Amino acid sequence: MEMKFAQDKRKTSKNIHKMALEQKLISDQNSKKLELSEEEKNTLLYEGYPIPEKYPLTKTEEETMKIVRRKIRNRLSAQESRRKKKELIDDLRSKLGSLLEENESLKQQITQLEASNRDLQTKLYEGESENKKEIPV
Repeated sequence: MEMKFAQDKRKTSKNIHKMALEQKLISDQNSKKLELSEEEKNTLLYEGYPIPEKYPLTKTEEETMKIVRRKIRNRLSAQESRRKKKELIDDLRSKLGSLLEENESLKQQITQLEASNRDLQTKLYEGESENKKEIPV
């Protein structure tokens, strides 16, 4: 069970990384030249890090870029999580609406069946009373 969870988590991480690359939020780390995305530049500035100018990066710059890319992926993951949660809530609200309608319909059906049942019981009781009067004892 734990192994499946770890595999799912790795798949999700890969998907988030892939999404970040596709949306050009992070640059390709396998590239041999320094090309930072706007998101990377903005995050570096916001976090107070200097923007690297040339390739190869120093050890400190590599660590900084690793941190910045992780923050960007985390932000994307959080956005995706909020989107999925909103989608789930919308689905639940929709189901709630249809179940409330069905419940109301069933309540009306119960009321009608109870009324019909009372009518039939009354007719049955009246029929039994008439039969007792007709049979001499």
